[in-house]
Amino acid sequence: MYQIAIGDPLAGYTVLHGASVSPPALKTTCYFTFSADPFVTERIELQLKGTPAQITALLNTLDVVIQRANLYDLAAYPSPQYLRFQTAAASAYYVTPISRVYLESNPAGYIHHQQGSRLITLHYTRPNYFDGPKTELPLSGRAGTNITGGYPLYNHTDSGANHGSTALVNPAHLVTSLPAPLRFEITFTTPGPAPNLDLFVGVFSHPSYYSDLPFFAYYNALIGGSATADGGAIQGNYKTFTWTSAAWEKVTYYNLDSSVILYFSGSTYRPIVHFFAPHAYTDLYFRVQVERSGEVLFVSEPVYSPAGFGYLALPPINLPPNFLLGDVNPASVEIALYAFRESGALTSVDIDCLTVFPLGAAASFYGFVPLLSGHALVDDSHRGRFNLRTSSGAGESVGHTRIGGDLTLRPGHFSRLFFYGSDDLHTMPIVYQYDLLAFYYPRVRFL
Repeated sequence: MYQIAIGDPLAGYTVLHGASVSPPALKTTCYFTFSADPFVTERIELQLKGTPAQITALLNTLDVVIQRANLYDLAAYPSPQYLRFQTAAASAYYVTPISRVYLESNPAGYIHHQQGSRLITLHYTRPNYFDGPKTELPLSGRAGTNITGGYPLYNHTDSGANHGSTALVNPAHLVTSLPAPLRFEITFTTPGPAPNLDLFVGVFSHPSYYSDLPFFAYYNALIGGSATADGGAIQGNYKTFTWTSAAWEKVTYYNLDSSVILYFSGSTYRPIVHFFAPHAYTDLYFRVQVERSGEVLFVSEPVYSPAGFGYLALPPINLPPNFLLGDVNPASVEIALYAFRESGALTSVDIDCLTVFPLGAAASFYGFVPLLSGHALVDDSHRGRFNLRTSSGAGESVGHTRIGGDLTLRPGHFSRLFFYGSDDLHTMPIVYQYDLLAFYYPRVRFL
């Protein structure tokens, strides 16, 4: 090992072995654990040789590291403590966060301490991986190919110029042996006083499929209803669905045929309905069903559709439902939208897009401080932290409640990043625009 150090990016690192090491650190021996467990417990032996004052100073430094690790677990220190490794000169640093850290000394250590030498053992628990340096990802999509420095996003996807709410990561740019944590920085670029309150993020991964279709069902893919052309609608049209019933009514459905359903891989997705015009009903509910040739395969719980909301997020579904043998392609299925109006009165809704939003890796950010033009939301799954920035030079603050797990990118897979934003009126204005930066941290099991 070329260099071993301990610490964090905020307070700095103390070198324990190799290049730039200073007394009293003399020799460091790592006893790595090789297993399939998600966390491993290990130890490092430190041979110290120097003056008693030098040995005491290093022990005090390690004790500060232990205290910071404990404080981080209590959310009282902003960074984990890391062991940092460099395998060769001028090569990348790899880090692993450590917890449950403590020191052990040989029984006669206090005697040798005064003679200028000591053997101590550092015990710790770490996740079973090492992360490399933050690396920017080139992004591709409807705005261009392999764009760095900021990829432009729209708050919808259709055939309009550059109209895309997703960005693609090519596996050739993702050099990692384990699923790698994602960091994204998304800046709200829409001019004027309009705020962006909530943000929804999802990652779709597949070893060969990279198109952004068929995740978006426009008016012409929604069965039934009457179409109306309007330049303010997604794909320039919306459909009006009208019914009168005091029972559950099948409003429309979207057919996923056998040529594409294969690529959904049995993962989890959330249907999101985009209303061209919000309805005004106070007793309207929706649910989603997955059907095949009229047979019901899955029925979700009902969801209340509030008056004035411009979108409706339905319960998650698996596509195709359950796990199949994979001997042949899955059968075609239909994503069916059902509605129930308590009063049974005449009901009409305008829909211009149904999005099948991926939830395999996803997070929702519910804002209590809105993003204004020029503000950015930063989410770092490597650090397990997120923040709001009002400008590049301003301090960080928390402006959202985050719901969801880590966002990761799979090695050898195309990864498509999905984004949707909503305003303080709970609509998803399709004119909203953003600027996206994406990074990953190469993750390996072994050094």
